[in-house]
Amino acid sequence: MEELRKLGFDAKSIDLEDFNTEELQECKVAVFLMATYGEGEPTDNATRFLLWLKNVENEVPKDYLNNTDFSVFGLGNKQYDQYNKMGIETDELLPTVGAKRFMDLELGDDNGTLEEDFEVWKSHLILHLMVKYHPNAEEMGYTKDKLQILSSGGELEEEFKIPDKINCTMNAEIINNKNIKPNMNPEHINTSTRHFFIAPEAKILVNKELKNTKSKN
Repeated sequence: MEELRKLGFDAKSIDLEDFNTEELQECKVAVFLMATYGEGEPTDNATRFLLWLKNVENEVPKDYLNNTDFSVFGLGNKQYDQYNKMGIETDELLPTVGAKRFMDLELGDDNGTLEEDFEVWKSHLILHLMVKYHPNAEEMGYTKDKLQILSSGGELEEEFKIPDKINCTMNAEIINNKNIKPNMNPEHINTSTRHFFIAPEAKILVNKELKNTKSKN
């Protein structure tokens, strides 16, 4: 929500428990995050909204939300048979009361990659909102070309991608360090590592293996 505000949108979040039909009718763009509970049931706070949306008594006019564009993100779990039923149902029912879909339904799986699914959906949502509703979208890098690629099932190129393999060229030069003085005061060097800085070069005269050859181990 904060990201949308920074981009210039007058965005606010509303709990469906506080759902108001008149406020929804006045809303130009509505984004629904719908969770599915148990075996395909709505969460407690969304029950009243779903009952209204199903419009069993035909009390809601078919053009009630003619001025409202919408999109839905469903949160579910593939371990259940009715995976993301509430998200799918909401996406199908909103047009029956006049709402117009501005972005296709996307789903998140709580049994696997919900956070990743949400981040991907959020990036798609921002692109759709910017291109369709923001007057300065092109100047800010949100182009219709990118939206066309996304809408046709393609993937957008990332602004920066770390390559799988990096080729580095290194040059090495052998130097004589006999005349190089330590660049640190020996008193400031830990005893355990002092020899790395101040030890003189020496030839190895004897190399013995400290192993008892008679031992079975």
